[in-house]
Amino acid sequence: MAPPPAPAPAPGPLPPPPLAESPLVGPKIDVTVPEPAPPIVRKMHHHDGFYLRVSAGAGYRGASVSSDSAAHSDYSLNGAGISLDLLVGGTPSPGLAIGGALTLESVSDGDVDVDGAPNVSSGSGGLLLVGAFIDGFPMANRGFHLGALAGLAGGGFQRKGEDEEFSGGGLGGAVWIGHGFWVAPDWTLGFDLKVDGAAMRDNSGDADQGSSMYGLSLLFSALYH
Repeated sequence: MAPPPAPAPAPGPLPPPPLAESPLVGPKIDVTVPEPAPPIVRKMHHHDGFYLRVSAGAGYRGASVSSDSAAHSDYSLNGAGISLDLLVGGTPSPGLAIGGALTLESVSDGDVDVDGAPNVSSGSGGLLLVGAFIDGFPMANRGFHLGALAGLAGGGFQRKGEDEEFSGGGLGGAVWIGHGFWVAPDWTLGFDLKVDGAAMRDNSGDADQGSSMYGLSLLFSALYH
């Protein structure tokens, strides 16, 4: 006869039931941060890059000429004239331009006062400034701006009917405030109010002469920037 079958092994202990999720544990939060997108560089209606300003207008200016010789009368010249500006530069920082400037101021048929006597005759003259400028836009995408220049000055004045003529050089500068309106992606048209001045000397003649000139101009301005 066959032997009886072996008894079946006793069942092992049952696994513990899963623990219930605590109500104090909230869902997990994903704290990963995606990579930021590259910044958008604005090119239209933004003051950056190459800078070119051409301005023209009219103004009123005065000049005085004095001499260390009694043989030469002191006189002053006051009148209206034209004003022309050419500024070329670049933008080291958005909204801030620097570069070189060339300005021309003139007086045409102005009144001449000699030794304090008013309107003795008439005269004309001009002033040339060559130097460095800075022009700043507080908001790089707007047209309001403030600027200044400083450099070398050259000027000449002539009284009508007189052989005496002042022609000298020295130092000068200007400051301005203005606003431009966008008319194209890189062009603005607007107006500037400028104050300029210079101090010069003329040692070419038989007397040492000194001159100072100042003026106020309103300019129409075209800017590529």
